[in-house]
Amino acid sequence: MNETASLTVVMQIAIAQLASFASLLLALAALHKLYHRARAAQAVRDLTGLAQKYALPAASAIAAAELLAAIGLWMAPLRFDAALLAALIWSGYFVFLLQAVAAGRSDVDCGCSFASAHRPLGLFQMLRAALLALLGFVIALSAAIAPGALAYDVSLAAIATQGLAGAGLLALYASLDQVMSLQPLRAGVQG
Repeated sequence: MNETASLTVVMQIAIAQLASFASLLLALAALHKLYHRARAAQAVRDLTGLAQKYALPAASAIAAAELLAAIGLWMAPLRFDAALLAALIWSGYFVFLLQAVAAGRSDVDCGCSFASAHRPLGLFQMLRAALLALLGFVIALSAAIAPGALAYDVSLAAIATQGLAGAGLLALYASLDQVMSLQPLRAGVQG
């Protein structure tokens, strides 16, 4: 195998593992919204300004879109569209977070964290949404350049490796999410 072919295979494996992470994150985010419907509806109201009667249906629609994208990322024929949908969802979060911060409403719970506590909106939340949107676009670009290339191997071992890598990245993501949701300790207070 020549050097170019080796690099291509490595990139395909890396993109497949990132797609696995994105899929797992989207699925968990959707399930989180469906399980904590009141919090999701409140976040939609706070971030978008939608009326209360529309907030829950909007949150449910976002959860449905996240589930569709999560499933589509595992299917080579749907991967491009699913990755674009994921990028659109995360870009929407970015825009609404940016609007909230610009309007001085950084004290709202964006609902974009699995933690029950939240820190005021700021650079971390916006950077996270922007990087996730970029991830969606990178996966879509990869699927457009080499359709089906992400499915480099359909063996059980390859699927397990892809799933484990995605789960590992998700664990790191969740850890960072949890750390960033903590409030700083006040002087003289023990945790």
